[in-house]
Amino acid sequence: MKNTIAITSLIFLLFLSLAVQAQQVQSRWSSTVADGVNWQMVTSLGNYVVGTSRGLAGINPETGEILWNNTSFGAVGQERVKQVGSSALIAINLESAIYAIDPFSGTIKFDSREAGIAEVKDQKILYQANGILVSGRDMAGKDILLMTSLDNGKVAWKIEDDFGRLITASEISAKELLIVTL
Repeated sequence: MKNTIAITSLIFLLFLSLAVQAQQVQSRWSSTVADGVNWQMVTSLGNYVVGTSRGLAGINPETGEILWNNTSFGAVGQERVKQVGSSALIAINLESAIYAIDPFSGTIKFDSREAGIAEVKDQKILYQANGILVSGRDMAGKDILLMTSLDNGKVAWKIEDDFGRLITASEISAKELLIVTL
């Protein structure tokens, strides 16, 4: 009986020491962000983005190299930053504007103020058409539906009409869209 307890105790100590050793993981890299890190996120595509006291930074998750800095937004809170649907883009929702940035370069792909939108209702990334379809209200409070270029963020076309609510949009080709409103 005493031998069984002693063996059981030794096995328990062996497993405990193995568990402690397994928890001592070696870090692959470390990086210093000049403005400090307020929060961090990893997108579904593996982009590592951190919020700093001056803006956003993209960090290579394999090496820790700082790939880009974007100080356009200041110290934006994590609750205002999210991935846009199943796209690679990251949306920053400030009280005054909504932006979409490329997580690979940090460049702004959409600025609601430059597009003339005061309130964004819906947005859909259309890769084949190379654009972002956005519905909302303009500065005068009227409905607006527009397409901006993913290359430069410029408005490709817009409809300023009482079209209702955007239900869905499908790409038929690079130059043709099927847009359903209600």
